[in-house]
Amino acid sequence: MKTLVLCGGAGTRLRPVLNGTPKPLAVVEGKPMLEWILISLRARGLSDVTLCTGYKSEAIENYFGDGNRLGMHLEYAREAQPLGTAGAVRAALPDGPSGTTLILNGDSYTPVDIHRLLAEHRLNGARASLWLVPVDDRTAYGAVDLGSDGWIRAFREKTPEQTPGLISAGVYLIERPVIDEMPPDCPLSLENDILPRLGRQRVHGVVGGGPFVDIGTPDSYRLAGHIMKDEFARLAGQSSSDRGVEAWARNRLAQSAQTISLTADECTDQIIGAARVIGAAFQTGSKLLLCGNGGSAADCQHVAAEFVNLLRKDFPRRALPAIALTTDTSILTAVANDVGYESVFARQVEALGKPGDVLLVISTSGRSPSVLRALDAARRIGMTTIGLVGMGAARRTQVDFAIEVPNSDTQLVQEALLPIEHVLCETVERFFLEEWRSP
Repeated sequence: MKTLVLCGGAGTRLRPVLNGTPKPLAVVEGKPMLEWILISLRARGLSDVTLCTGYKSEAIENYFGDGNRLGMHLEYAREAQPLGTAGAVRAALPDGPSGTTLILNGDSYTPVDIHRLLAEHRLNGARASLWLVPVDDRTAYGAVDLGSDGWIRAFREKTPEQTPGLISAGVYLIERPVIDEMPPDCPLSLENDILPRLGRQRVHGVVGGGPFVDIGTPDSYRLAGHIMKDEFARLAGQSSSDRGVEAWARNRLAQSAQTISLTADECTDQIIGAARVIGAAFQTGSKLLLCGNGGSAADCQHVAAEFVNLLRKDFPRRALPAIALTTDTSILTAVANDVGYESVFARQVEALGKPGDVLLVISTSGRSPSVLRALDAARRIGMTTIGLVGMGAARRTQVDFAIEVPNSDTQLVQEALLPIEHVLCETVERFFLEEWRSP
């Protein structure tokens, strides 16, 4: 997930107070406001951040550098001219892969639960999600009308009447297609120009608690230290080595759990389809061959062992013919030495495969030449091919049946493979091989 902090505003209203200091470097409780925001991101496991700078960008870049002092990695996207919040996002991300971008304003702060925001964003399939906070007086802010179903109905302009309501805390999750729809090099506002255009059931709102502070005016800046004193003291008391690592680890595990949850939503039908193919092959006396590299090679051996032996001891059945093509070191090294590593699986498919057999390849990227050659060999023989792959890899492998994990990160894909493999094997033996069960 890409993380951007918008800190390019000129801060015109604060200039008499700051004496030329750019607003993101305005000191609150002993540190620049932007530093508190970065510390909070690091505490939540987000250490790779792009700062979208503009006004006096050199001062910000000189202060934070590459982020090493904070235990982070910082990059900069500098505006050549003021572009507004949406224009700055578009300029910082001119192109890139699909995915979700986290965006924060650099002049406001609230203790946001990013994991909850992301989970609800994904669960609801939103194009954009906002972290909202309730305030007693929204005269200084535009309000947000939130429906009972969590979708934002409208964005309201500032009002002179002192009324309570929900406001945006300046924390957004936005999907890549929304960014691609923004015209480049055009001054635009996220909340005034982009988000209202998305319509109902496109922008989701997640309500958090306080405190919340925006240092956009002299009065709000003077109050910021009082409002955030306890919160910033809590952040300052966190050890960057201990708490930062703990937060990173929690975030990393949450990402893994999230990928598995999305896999359940998107891949269940694919798993059942692949299990039906494998079960049909076993019933006709055909066999399953498996291949993959690195961690995928280990997965191939794991799956083969489950079919040949048992997955569950309380579910007895006969042994099933599955062969991992990753285990015979004499064959692997001989082919690699004499023909080339790209052929280590293809040669075995040619030797062992027959029409009606199934080849299951495991590849997070779908780019491995050895896997692609094995698929070519299987197709020539008349075998059915199945791919257990990462996002986008099914197109590259062109298998007959694909189980495509909805993520392209190698580690996250690998972590989703084990539950898929277990479900695949158990589906075969429970639902497609009744006659194979032992009496």
